[in-house]
Amino acid sequence: MALASGCTDSVTPLSSIVVPGSPVVRSVEVDVDVDSTLLTMGSRARASARALDANGNPITGRAVTWGSSNPEVITLSGDGVVSTVAPGVAKVLATIDGVQGARDLVVRQAPPSNAAVATVKVSLPRASVRIGEVVQATATPIDSAGRVLPQRSVTWSVVSGTGIISVSSTGLVTAIANGSAQVAATIDGVRGTASLTVSDSASGVVALPQLPETLSFSFPQVRGKQWVVRAGDNLQSVLNSASRGDEIVLQAGATFSGNFTLPPKPGTPADGWIIIRSDKLALMPPQGTRVTPVFGALMPKVVTPNTGAALSTPVGASGWWIAGVEFSVDPSVTAVIGRVVALGVGGAPQTTLAVVPTDLVLDRVYIHPQPSQGVQRCLELNSARTALQDSYLMDCHASGFDSQAIVGWNGPGPYRIVNNTLAGAGENIMFGGADPVIPDLIPGDIQLEHNYIYTPVTWKGVWTKKNLVETKNVQRFLIRGNVLDGSWTDGQVGYAFVLKVANQSGRCTWCAARDIIIRDNLVRNAGAGLGITGKEGSNPNPVGELLNRLLVEHNVFENINAPPFTGDARLVSIMQDAQNVTIRHNTMTAPGSLSQFLNLSSIPAATNFAFDENVVSYGEYGLFSSKYGVGEGSLAGFNGSVSFFGNVIIGPQKSGYPRSTFVSSLAAALSGGAGADQARVNAAIVNVIIP
Repeated sequence: MALASGCTDSVTPLSSIVVPGSPVVRSVEVDVDVDSTLLTMGSRARASARALDANGNPITGRAVTWGSSNPEVITLSGDGVVSTVAPGVAKVLATIDGVQGARDLVVRQAPPSNAAVATVKVSLPRASVRIGEVVQATATPIDSAGRVLPQRSVTWSVVSGTGIISVSSTGLVTAIANGSAQVAATIDGVRGTASLTVSDSASGVVALPQLPETLSFSFPQVRGKQWVVRAGDNLQSVLNSASRGDEIVLQAGATFSGNFTLPPKPGTPADGWIIIRSDKLALMPPQGTRVTPVFGALMPKVVTPNTGAALSTPVGASGWWIAGVEFSVDPSVTAVIGRVVALGVGGAPQTTLAVVPTDLVLDRVYIHPQPSQGVQRCLELNSARTALQDSYLMDCHASGFDSQAIVGWNGPGPYRIVNNTLAGAGENIMFGGADPVIPDLIPGDIQLEHNYIYTPVTWKGVWTKKNLVETKNVQRFLIRGNVLDGSWTDGQVGYAFVLKVANQSGRCTWCAARDIIIRDNLVRNAGAGLGITGKEGSNPNPVGELLNRLLVEHNVFENINAPPFTGDARLVSIMQDAQNVTIRHNTMTAPGSLSQFLNLSSIPAATNFAFDENVVSYGEYGLFSSKYGVGEGSLAGFNGSVSFFGNVIIGPQKSGYPRSTFVSSLAAALSGGAGADQARVNAAIVNVIIP
C-alpha cells in the first residue's frame, strides 16, 4: 500500500481548525493498486485507487486524477489504464482531494514468444485471512532473464493445509479452518507457491481511536506598521507597542538579552497577527524546509541571562507569529534552566480556558541552551492553537532532572508539531507530568508528524535518559511519519514509548490517555519498544479512565536492545488493564538479546486487545505472562475480545503457537505480506532525519 502524507478522515468525522483567511486542509490516505507491477513492453494494466479513513476503511465517492512519474516509461488514461512506452521504472500516481499516493511499476523488454518458464510468482492480496473469506490468487510466469511472459495455462492446487483452504481452477482461495496453508500454481511444469494464515478471530470488536483536529495556518499579511529593531534597541518596548497587523523585523546576528514576553493585544487574530521575524528571513529555507544551526548566522538571537525563559506568554496573549529567530541561554548561566521558551502558563493565573494564550506559531526557529548547560524544558506548551514547524530544538538535557524538548500539561491544544528536530534527554516529548490547574483539562488534538525525535548516544552517562515519547494526560494524539532514535536504561528502562495515564499529584482525577495513533514511524536504537500501561501502577491517585483506544500500525522497530541501546529487552510490554489496544502490521526486530516480543506484566493486561499480522523477533520467551507461561496460552491474560492472527515470528519453531508462522529470517518474514508496509513507512519518513 502506498501512503500519501497527511491525516485521514475517521469514523469520527475529522474537523479542522482554521485561522481566519486560511484554507481548510483536507488530507486522506490513498491506496494505489495495479493489476501487475511488472509489465512487459506492449502490455497494459489497470490501476485502481481508494481514499482510506483512519482505520483503513475506504471512503467512497472521491474523484481520482491519474498520472505517471515518468511518462517516458508509462502513461495513464483518465480511467487508470496503464500503457507501456519504454523499458524502465516509474510510479503510478493517483491524486484524491489533493493528496497523492503512488505504486512502483517496472517495464521490461518483451521476451521471445517461445521463452521457457523459469519461475512462477504466486501472489495473494494479503497473507492472513479469516474463516469464510475468499481471495483471488494470481500466477505470473517469468523467464530466466526475469521477464514476465504472456499468460499461459495455470493449474491450481493446495500443497499444504488441505482442509484449511481450498482453491478453484481459476485461483479463488477459500478459507475453511484455522491454520497455515500453501497454495500452488503450476505453469508448463514449473510450480510456485504462496503461504497464508487462516484465523477465526472476529474483526471490528476492539474500539479504534479518533483522529485529532488539525490546525491550518498560513503566513499572516502585514496590515500595519513595520518596526525595525537593531542591536541595542529596546525589544520589549517594541513588543509592548506593536499592534495587530504589525511586523517586527529583528536584525540578523544581533543579540537581545532578557526575559521577553508577548503581551495581550486588543481584538483577536482575525483582526491581524503580529509577526516577529529576522531581516534575513528571505535568505532562509522556505516554509516546509527545516532550519538547522547552519542558518544561525541569518537569525537574531534572543538570549536569557538567567534561569527564566528567554520568551514567554502571559495569560491572554494571542496572534503572534515568530519566524527565523534563535532562542538560547547566556553561557554564564550555570544553574539548571527551567525553560527556554514558554507558551502559556503551567499554573496560576492560567486557571480557565478563557485566558489560555492562543494562535501562536514558531516557524523555522532554533531553540537551545549551551551544550554544557542543564535545562528542564526547551519548549513548554501550555497554550491553545499552537504550531511548531520546520524548527530545530537541541541540547534539551539535564542531569538528575527530568528534561524534555517539548512538554505540556496546562493547555488544551490543538498542537501542530511538524518537521522538526527534537533532541531531548529525559522524555523528548511528554504530555502530562504535572497536574493541570484548569479543571477537566486534557491536552489534546496533537499532530506530531515528520519529526526527528532523538537522543545522541554521546549523551549516555552524561544526561539523564528515560524515553522518547511519554503520555500521562492526553487525548487525540497522532504520531505519524517520525523517526524516533535513541533510548537506554538510565532514569527508566529504555523504552521508546511509555504510554500510560497518571494523576501526578492527586488533583487530576479526570486524567486520561485516549485516542492515540502511532502510524508509519521508524523506531530504532532503543532498549525496548512499547511500554503500555492502563495507569501508572506506582501512583495510587485515581484517574478519569484507563488508557483507552490505542492503535499502533505500520511502524518499523529495528535495532532494539542492541548495545549501547540496551534496556528492558521487550518489544511490547502491556499491563494494568489498558483498554482497546490494537497493534497490527508492524515489523519489530531485535538483532541480539531479547526477552519477549509480547509481555503481559499484570493480569488482566488489557481488555479488548488485537495483535495481528506483525513480524516480530521471538527472543528468549516470545509471548509470556508469569501466570500462563510461554506461548499463545498467555492470551488468557487479556479480558474481552482478543485477536491474535497472521503474526510471523523470526526464530526456530516453538510449540504453543498454533496461530503463528515461524521463519528463519526477516527477509522470509516480509515475503509473505505481514509486518509494516516498508514502502509506506519510507515514504512517510523521507527527509526526516536531520540531526
